[in-house]
Amino acid sequence: MACDAVQVIGRDFVDLPNVVTDEEGRVQICASTKWNALPNLHGVFVSILSHETLHVLLRMAHARASDDLDNIGSLSAIAKSLKDIPKCSDYPHGLIGIWL
Repeated sequence: MACDAVQVIGRDFVDLPNVVTDEEGRVQICASTKWNALPNLHGVFVSILSHETLHVLLRMAHARASDDLDNIGSLSAIAKSLKDIPKCSDYPHGLIGIWL
């Protein structure tokens, strides 16, 4: 994995299952109670961590490329709401919504 660290961070004022990559290459997973309700959680996390690793790699080359990744290969490419997070497990390569 290209990221330096994976951190679980405390819940924000909104209990949402969120994952972000910071400027230093750390993947941060929000400690939401909603993760527990997801089916195939391990498959979802493989896809999400692969996706965030792509962000880290692209940011090393060009920050704009990393930002553009979410326009073509993220949960928003296949869903309109967070209830569709389990669909991510179909894309273990991290390019969510793109079949390779």
